[in-house]
Formats: sequence, C-alpha cells, structure tokens
Amino acid sequence: MFKKRVPDDFYIKFINSDKISYDCKDKKSDKNKCLLYYSYLKRNNLEIPFEVKKFYKRNLISNILLLDYKNHLEDLLNKNDIKFFFYKGIYLLENIYDDIGIRYLGDIDILIDKNDLHKLKEIFPNFSKTIDELIKDKYFHERYIPATYKNQKINIDIHKNIVSLNKYPVNPEIFFKENRNELQLLILLLEINSEFFNDDKRIIDVLFFSKKIKIDWDYFYSIVYEFKLEKVVYTTFAYINKYFEKNFPLKENFYCDFIYKNIFTFKNKRKNQFFLFFYNFNNLGEFLKFLKSRIRYSLEKKELKEEIKKFWIEYE
Repeated sequence: MFKKRVPDDFYIKFINSDKISYDCKDKKSDKNKCLLYYSYLKRNNLEIPFEVKKFYKRNLISNILLLDYKNHLEDLLNKNDIKFFFYKGIYLLENIYDDIGIRYLGDIDILIDKNDLHKLKEIFPNFSKTIDELIKDKYFHERYIPATYKNQKINIDIHKNIVSLNKYPVNPEIFFKENRNELQLLILLLEINSEFFNDDKRIIDVLFFSKKIKIDWDYFYSIVYEFKLEKVVYTTFAYINKYFEKNFPLKENFYCDFIYKNIFTFKNKRKNQFFLFFYNFNNLGEFLKFLKSRIRYSLEKKELKEEIKKFWIEYE
C-alpha cells in the first residue's frame, strides 16, 4: 500500500562523493542535477561535457545579475525605510555557495513588513494594483513582480509572511530584528517539511549550509521551542541524518524513531499529505481543527482514518 519516502539516489551519491552521471541533453533534465553534476566533474578533475559547461555558464551569468539586482533593491528598500528580509535561494547564493554557478535560482524571495507594503509602490509604480492585492488578500501571502534590470527580466517574489510558517505561531517581526544564520536554517528545514520531503535540492542546501556556517545551536533551539516547532525540526533533521549519514543535533530520540517508521509515500498523493501534515501537530484535536479549517482536506477515507488512529495510539 505504501513505501518509505527516501531521497533521490543522485543527491546521496553527490554528497558521499560516489560516482555519478547525468544526461543534461534531455530537455526534461533537472536543472539542479545538471549544476551539481558540473560541480562533481570539476572537483574530480573529470572532463565536462559541452552541454553541461554551457548550462553552468548561463546559470552563473544569471546568478551574477540576480545578486547585482538584489544589492540594488536593498538600497531602494533602505532609502524608502522599508523593513525587509532576503531569504532562501538569494541568501544561499550570497552566503553559502562558494561557486554561485552551481545553484539554480528562478527568483528573489523577500519578506516585507506588512506595515511597509504600501511603500513598495514607490519602487514598483507599475505594479500598484498587484501590491494592493497583496495587502488586502487574507489567504495568499505572496505576489510575483516581474522587474526589469539591465534589460533583463527578474522575478521578485514578495511575501508578507513566510509561506512555510503560515500554520505556526511565528511572529514575522523576528526576521526584521536581525538577519541571523539560524533563522535562515530554520526556514530551509520548514521548506523541506512543507514539501513533504519531496524537495531534495533543499536538503543539499542544508548540507552546504552546515559545512560553511557555524550555528549557535542554543539560540537555534530557543527559537524552535519558542514557536513550538520541535516536531517539524526534529523530524526533518532525523530524515537528513538517516539518509545522508549526518549528525545534526537532536534533543529527543522520539523523533528519530518516528521518522524512521512513519514517513511514507502513499500511492494516493492526498493520503501522503494528510499523514505528513498530521505529525506536526501536538494532539489529535489540534490536527482535526486544522483540517476543518481547510475544506479541501477531509478524513473521508476509512483506510486513512485507521492509519492515523494506529499512529496516534503508538506515539501519543
């Protein structure tokens, strides 16, 4: 009926420096895999195929432009006294990756203080309507703005809340006080979790992050506990520890046992989403209350109900 969710073998081999190969000629080829394949060939002094080298150079030029625009936008935001927080890919390019060409980036993610959203009209006068929609919208917390910079189009993903934190009691103000590495790591872990562990490239981000940045674990876990994110963080770390043979600090073995036994990929994708949403909540009542608020999720299937009951009895 189901199987354990495991990472893509390509990423495991890349991290373990095992022999890998990847066909980047295919139009459906994964951009991130092509770039990591380039990195693998380069670090092992192996011949790099023309199409791989070409893709890498094109991505490198694109990322240089994105970083240049990020600095330009940062100046504009400061001049307009707007509170902001760059995160995800653009932060990783600037702080984590020594070779910025090996990380694909499609847009720039930026969190804006909801009280300052109206000021963005000074920077993006042609998108006043889009900004007004973002201010008024109660359900969707982001909007794309296609900016033009040096005759190139750049997508800006403007957030008034960090999507992966929507169902957790996290005050966005913490991100505007100080841009700490620990907060960036927390967002990466929540992104992996919110994608139901199906986004392996973000795991690579976390592993590069841990290699480059020294983490203050006391501060990190103080934030985790303050916002009641223990289950999310522990299960995500346990997943990475198991399959990538790492040793991220876990405070409680409960979560290790949980992740080894209970991260499933059901044949029915909706069942998978139910199950992975479920383990993030502190009790059954809290989980059902959340489901009730999200009409598109339901517990109609008897089979799924039994899975949840069995899980809760075992781990409550």
